[in-house]
Amino acid sequence: MKLTWKRTWRDRPNDGTGTHSDYPDRYARTYQEPGGTRWFWFVNDSHSIDRGISENKDAAKAACEKAFEIGLGITRDGD
Repeated sequence: MKLTWKRTWRDRPNDGTGTHSDYPDRYARTYQEPGGTRWFWFVNDSHSIDRGISENKDAAKAACEKAFEIGLGITRDGD
């Protein structure tokens, strides 16, 4: 599921929030701590759906999108 990504905080370029217009109460977030090398990510709605650590931003965003789908009960062929 493709999410729409934007910066979470104007002054933190390595911090993004992903949303989907069909699910306004569910969101994803990826961020890198200042000076860090790994990316933290999580997906939430009224409760935690999934979270993890990835080696780069693209991998963190992909993990969020997959967790977003799994939380909705959507599966893709080959996964």
